[in-house]
Amino acid sequence: MSQPRRLSPAVRAYVTVALLLSLVLCTFSAGIATERYLLQPGAAGAAAPEGAASPTAGRDDLADFREVLRLVEAEYYYRPLDRQKMIYGATRGLLSTLGDDYTTFLEPVQQQGVREAMSGDYEGIGVYLEMPEGRFTISAAMNGSPAERAGLRARDVILRVDGREVTGLPQEELIKLVRGKAGTVVRLSVQRPGVLEALEFDVTRAAINIPAVTSRPEGDVAIVSVSIFGDKTTEQLDAELRKARDAGARAIVLDLRNNGGGWVVAAQEMLGRFVDPERGPALLEDQANGAQAKALLQTPTPAPGAAAPAATPTPPPATIDTAGAKREPILAKPDSPRLYDLPIVVLVNGGTASASEIVVGAMQDYGRARIVGTRTFGKGSIQSVHEFKDGSSARITIAQWLTPQGRVIQGRGLTPDLVVEQPQGGPDAQLARALALLRDGR
Repeated sequence: MSQPRRLSPAVRAYVTVALLLSLVLCTFSAGIATERYLLQPGAAGAAAPEGAASPTAGRDDLADFREVLRLVEAEYYYRPLDRQKMIYGATRGLLSTLGDDYTTFLEPVQQQGVREAMSGDYEGIGVYLEMPEGRFTISAAMNGSPAERAGLRARDVILRVDGREVTGLPQEELIKLVRGKAGTVVRLSVQRPGVLEALEFDVTRAAINIPAVTSRPEGDVAIVSVSIFGDKTTEQLDAELRKARDAGARAIVLDLRNNGGGWVVAAQEMLGRFVDPERGPALLEDQANGAQAKALLQTPTPAPGAAAPAATPTPPPATIDTAGAKREPILAKPDSPRLYDLPIVVLVNGGTASASEIVVGAMQDYGRARIVGTRTFGKGSIQSVHEFKDGSSARITIAQWLTPQGRVIQGRGLTPDLVVEQPQGGPDAQLARALALLRDGR
């Protein structure tokens, strides 16, 4: 493997979310979840954290591993051996011992999928995928995607693909089962929270070229929907905001429901269109309080995305020490739209994750918008990406971001100002409430 490469925050940076090639399964634990960085040559040897054990101190900790590898190569009966597959498997196993869904290893086909996801052009079914405990869990179906049209939802767990059990399979095996040409059909069996029996969905694969940003007028309110923070999001957002402003929009509904995240710099740029950079940072980045953050993750909390009953008081937000946290700025350009005084309501749900949670957290902390919907996903860790010569990559959690007021996002999500459930199969109650807030103040 080559020297590690690291993403630079000065250029385009996110999720995660690895887009599994041809599936369009964007795992937050893999690609888009890197959030803050874009691949650039890294330093040849970064210093180990203070107090970390030196891998060369004392006995050779890798001696047993090398000996087992030698024995397998010399003695194993069922030939031929796939040495590359063994190395990949060992690397995945190493990272899996950390117990962090976002510190992970991607084989070349998965890394290629990340690039496709962020470009916005690919073939597949169009879902964002999480892998808690090895279960392929949908965190969001892309707006307008085959998966959304078929009825797949956030929190659905994929159990079988065309009748084959997939729980616990490596990601690349899932790719082989679900990939296929546009126009062909794949059957997914999923377990839905609150539903006893598994549900079956026939999903027709398609070439997907979904705009990151769309808008439509609702009287004098512009409804601006953002599906991902990708390569084209800022450019498309500026175009839609100019269109809304020229049409005389007096308020905006910013729809971030089922937005699985993306480049953090795109989130900073979105905030720069709605919040004056003089107000403060877009987010705080903490690298020093991993033990405190880990303890918070081990504290029981309601499932991310689940709305608390109206009669249950909302617990105080979790915070950690922010004294040494890095302040990441709100980004605005002189020629970009600046709608700092326009009333805004932001729509969120359990599929609102990662970079989109940065926007939500800052909007709340600065009192810039009312947040309507259900609790967000809860992805706030930051990954450094190290890409190797063969196209594979390792993603290592190096920090977590916090809202400007120091609220923790990771594992907890953000609670809306106004919790509104979305009935299945009915009218859009969350959008209706947002419009009522803007027009009637209620």
